[in-house]
Amino acid sequence: MWVKTADAVKLIGLSSSCLKNYRLKQGYLIEGIHWVYTNSGRRMILYNVELLCDWVANRGSPEVHLRKIEAYLVERKRQG
Repeated sequence: MWVKTADAVKLIGLSSSCLKNYRLKQGYLIEGIHWVYTNSGRRMILYNVELLCDWVANRGSPEVHLRKIEAYLVERKRQG
């Protein structure tokens, strides 16, 4: 499920500025996996709740989160 920034911050307990920092400066959140732009103007961002919550829960174990990403990509490919 993809949600707007305001909903994502409520679900994971991080501020919107933290999410932006993790997206742009830290590179922890991957475009097309954890987040997407919804229009060509790049004004609205949606976050993948399932992967975002998993990332928060497994920040100390990146290999665990990587397996979740791989499973997500397999499922996305299967769904076409």
